[in-house]
Amino acid sequence: MGRKRRVLVIQPYVPSYRVPLFQQVKTLLADEGIDFIVASGKPLGDDSYRQDDEAEKVADAVMDQRTIRGFGRTLLWRKVGSPLAEFDPQWVIVEQAIKNLESWPLMLKQRLPGQPKVAMWGQGRTYSTHQSRVESRVKMLLTMQADWFFSYTEAGREHVIRAGYPAERTTALRNATDTSALKSLLSSITPLELQSYKANLGIEAGPTALFMGGVDERKGISFLLEALESIHQRIPDFTLLVAGTGKSMKTVESAHAAGLPVRILGRVSGRERALALAAADILTIPEWVGLVAVDAICSGVPVVSTEHRSHSPEIEYLFDTGTVLFSPHEPRSYASAVEEMLRDLDEWSLRAARQQSLSTLSIESMAQNFATGILSWLTSDQ
Repeated sequence: MGRKRRVLVIQPYVPSYRVPLFQQVKTLLADEGIDFIVASGKPLGDDSYRQDDEAEKVADAVMDQRTIRGFGRTLLWRKVGSPLAEFDPQWVIVEQAIKNLESWPLMLKQRLPGQPKVAMWGQGRTYSTHQSRVESRVKMLLTMQADWFFSYTEAGREHVIRAGYPAERTTALRNATDTSALKSLLSSITPLELQSYKANLGIEAGPTALFMGGVDERKGISFLLEALESIHQRIPDFTLLVAGTGKSMKTVESAHAAGLPVRILGRVSGRERALALAAADILTIPEWVGLVAVDAICSGVPVVSTEHRSHSPEIEYLFDTGTVLFSPHEPRSYASAVEEMLRDLDEWSLRAARQQSLSTLSIESMAQNFATGILSWLTSDQ
């Protein structure tokens, strides 16, 4: 009997939204006689405040790790030797990030006999954090060493191809969340349930906005609260729901204590997440729009954001659907944009509802793209 085919994916940690993806990829590849193995670290820094690590649901191994300060950055070293020895994979997938020091020796050794081939998955280029020109070049240099590249979006795939990566060794995943589950929950919410949910939150008849994501400065929560002061002056019955948790929760609690119209939901999932979206007229995500774009399209809720460099590649989904309004990155300008969208809410909501019905974004599609890409990679050198 030949050696069992095994693919090992190395994750910094497993946030809750990745669990259904890995579960489905495991099933799809198992049908092809391939083990898809997840080795995870633990959340560090701001990520540790988000309380969304669910590695226990899907990870086959949890790696020890440590942080190292170097070149003005926090670098990470995960002990991949244990999962490599335990599972003996022929193929490894790592995150596209130069801070993950364990990726470098894996890349260098992959050409040696008996060593696993190494692919990368990621954004293609850096979107959400600032990188110097040197860092960007180093990142692309590392990417070029990968044996296959899995990009979150088509634009990321096009970026690495323009940089010289062979197109035939790339796969665009169309990054998504579990839209099937969310749509099912949304469709099951009755008017009476929604009315009761709003009443329990003390939401009156006025417009309601939702911030959903990590509650920290990476998402611009202080910026949003500053803009909320102007919004409240212009629209006295306006309410902001804050769904999520993070390092800046005390800032939100202080705003609530000071009398701003904030309702703190905490981290939401499942039905609570669906109810928060159903209660919202608009989503207010001023910075770092990422996978929340998928939730926005799935729920038919338009988005107000800013012209900020932090947005992830998923912002392109909103570009394509025309369901986002941008303002300059200045609190009063943002307040004006919120007021503008609410003034024309019928038109924006109609557009968002139309795109909701047309969207093909799903975790099932992403998992199929991932599994198909892995199969192409595994057979590419045969």
